[in-house]
Amino acid sequence: MKSNKYFIAEVANVHGGDFYYLEELVEKISAVDGVNGIKFQPFKYDCIALPDFKWYPVYVELFFDKTQWKRIIEKASQKLDIWIDTFDEYTIEIINENLDKITGIKLQASIVYNENVFQGLKKAGLKDKKLILNISGLSLEEIKNLSERFKKEIQPKELILQIGYQAYPTKVEDSGLSKIKVLQENFSYEISFADHIDGKTEEAVSLPVTAAAAGAKYIEKHTYLEERETKYDFHSSVNSATLQRIVKLDGKIIPVPKTEFIVEAEKKYLLDSQQVPITRHEMQDGNLLSFQHDLVFRRSNLTGMTAPVLKKFISEGNIISGKVEENQPLEENNFRKAKIAAVIACRLK
Repeated sequence: MKSNKYFIAEVANVHGGDFYYLEELVEKISAVDGVNGIKFQPFKYDCIALPDFKWYPVYVELFFDKTQWKRIIEKASQKLDIWIDTFDEYTIEIINENLDKITGIKLQASIVYNENVFQGLKKAGLKDKKLILNISGLSLEEIKNLSERFKKEIQPKELILQIGYQAYPTKVEDSGLSKIKVLQENFSYEISFADHIDGKTEEAVSLPVTAAAAGAKYIEKHTYLEERETKYDFHSSVNSATLQRIVKLDGKIIPVPKTEFIVEAEKKYLLDSQQVPITRHEMQDGNLLSFQHDLVFRRSNLTGMTAPVLKKFISEGNIISGKVEENQPLEENNFRKAKIAAVIACRLK
């Protein structure tokens, strides 16, 4: 019987910047019967992070240029649907240049408040594309507000909520299985499940099978070449033979653990990976901050106000206090309350 589930093989960064590894992996995944799509992560080191970020040198190592991405997307699209994980302005360029080959877009929870990415996706025109929003570490209220905004302004063909985050590897009890029921009770969107459990354990098969049985329609699984050296993202990856087992739903159902909606490991993941709003240019005393024109969003070791906190702060009538240099995060002491005065003019007859 043909499965009504949709399986996405996640490539992530297992290629380690080796283009020929990536080509070989695409061939392996294309040969797995029942896999529907493949997901890539195009990003550019200086668009996703500042040089001070601990993973910046790795981002440089992982970089592929536009010609390479066009080639690999063309190759993979012969047999698979193409999904793009969106991180920065460079990803938007890759999307625009390969739009006719792309089935869907994904945003990680750490990216959903990136206004530059949001505006880029809005301009790209995604009405015939699917959109996955990863909701790891987000409250139900945040999920509601974000999903409504993306649905209204991006207007995707289908909006999908995804559970799952990378904790190198993630424990079964932290995987988010219990969230499936909660999301189904609160939203009408289809659910995607992306586990990041140790790929060498039997639970690497059982966990996605259990998620599918619990109601997740879209199943995402990290995949790698077992016979080749893999430097990154191998912790939760499986080989093509194990991927085939998952697609056949060949695994035991495991009990769903009762946990809080957001567990501690999930909070740490979001805190460590969330992009920080950074000033695009020098700001002067009295400036009113614009998310679209005055900020870029980068991973950095610098600390500052998160995007949700900053948005709320601005909405409460705060403006820039003093001078703020370019490429700086923002703290509360960079703002002051705006003084608003009303002048009423009248003429006596």
